Formats: sequence, C-alpha cells, structure tokens
Amino acid sequence: MVSTIPNKEIVRRICHLHGATKCHLHIPKNSETIEILTNIPNKKILSCESELESWAGMKFKVSNFDKNTEEINKFISYSEKILPIKF
Repeated sequence: MVSTIPNKEIVRRICHLHGATKCHLHIPKNSETIEILTNIPNKKILSCESELESWAGMKFKVSNFDKNTEEINKFISYSEKILPIKF
C-alpha cells in the first residue's frame, strides 16, 4: 500500500521532459505502485518510469494511450489530470 503521496510537480515535470503533453495520475488503494497514464512514446516509458522511481522513491507503473479505449476511459474517470495545466 502506498504510504505517501508523490509530489505532483515532480511527476508532471519528469513526464514533460520525456515528451508528455497529457498525463493522468492515480494512486490506487491497497497497492504499492502509483499508476500514470500519459502520451509518452513506448520507447521512452521505461526510462520515464525509472526516473520517476529514483526521484520520488516510490514504485510507478507508466502506460500510454495504446491500451483499448474502454480501459483508457475507465482510468481517466478515476484519475487526476496533471498535464496539461489549466489556469
């Protein structure tokens, strides 16, 4: 189970550095990993995931919009949108 909440600004910036323009964050209950849905290309997902883990000291599962539409819509409905930033 996740014991703390990651710094959203760190997650946002690292995802942006890897080319993300859209990013959704979800902290599931009774899980040790934090889930992120982003539009990072497949070849950059592993490097983004490892950089997030090293900066935040937590486990992350990064995926992109290549999943089926139903899974994406379900994830978006219960996650928090952190990119793009709206003022």
